[in-house]
Amino acid sequence: MIYSSAEVANLSELAGPLFGLIDGLALTGTETARWVYAAPGWVAHHNTDSWAYSEPVGWGRANPTWALWPLAGARLVRHLWEHLLLDADDDFARRAWPPIRSAAQLYLHWLVDLPDGSLGTVPSTSPENRSGGPENGRGGTGSPRVPGDRSKGRALKDRKSVVGVKRCCCHR
Repeated sequence: MIYSSAEVANLSELAGPLFGLIDGLALTGTETARWVYAAPGWVAHHNTDSWAYSEPVGWGRANPTWALWPLAGARLVRHLWEHLLLDADDDFARRAWPPIRSAAQLYLHWLVDLPDGSLGTVPSTSPENRSGGPENGRGGTGSPRVPGDRSKGRALKDRKSVVGVKRCCCHR
C-alpha cells in the first residue's frame, strides 16, 4: 500500500480503500486504545488487515522492535489531511475530522515529560534505527525520542488549531 503520492499525483480516487481502512481502524482502534492503553482516541499498530485489526502483536512475548508501533494512526491520518487540502468537499471533511482529531488525542496522551523538560513518546520503537547500549553493546530500538514519532507529532501539532485538540484536556 503506497498511497503517499496519490493526492499530489492527482490520483485521489485511488485512496478510497485507504480511507475506508482508516474509518475501520478508528472504530476498532478506539476499543484497543481504551482496553490496552487506557487512552483516549484511537490506536493502530503496524500489523493491520482488511478487517481493521488494531491490536499489538506478540502479547508481551515478542520483540518490541517489530511487535510494538502504536502510533500508526497518526501516520495514516496524514492521508486524510492531504486529501482535505487538495481535493475534498464538505462531506469528506465531516468524515475526516473525527479520525484526525481522535488520532491527535491518542498521540497527546502518549506524550510524557522527560527529565530534560522536553516531551517524548514512551514506549516507542524504531526498527530501522539502532542505538548502542552499555548493557550489551548491540544496541536497541527503544527511545523516548524516536524520529518517526516526533515527525508524526509535528504534523499533528501543525493541525491542532484546526482540529481543536489541546494537550491539557487529553494528557493523563
